[in-house]
Formats: sequence, C-alpha cells, structure tokens
Amino acid sequence: MAFSDYALALTSLLGTLLVPFTVLYHMLRLKRRALRIPVRSAPAPRGYQR
Repeated sequence: MAFSDYALALTSLLGTLLVPFTVLYHMLRLKRRALRIPVRSAPAPRGYQR
C-alpha cells in the first residue's frame, strides 16, 4: 500500500513538473524558428505565408 502511494505521488509530481517544461520548450522552439527570419527585411513572398 505504501509503495503504491509513493509511486502515485512521484508520478503526479513528475507530471506537474513535466507539463510546464514541455510548454516552455515548445514555445522556445517556435520563437527560435520565428527569429530565424529577419524582421526588418522585405515582407515574405505571398506563397510563403501560412
């Protein structure tokens, strides 16, 4: 019984820690991809717009 409670607490703690880190990781990846395109240059061609 005690081991299952310990495992449940550990998994819940890992889940709560993992979710914000994955969100931050994806946000940083998207930001890096957006920063790769220079902002002050000419606007992108029409075919490239998403």
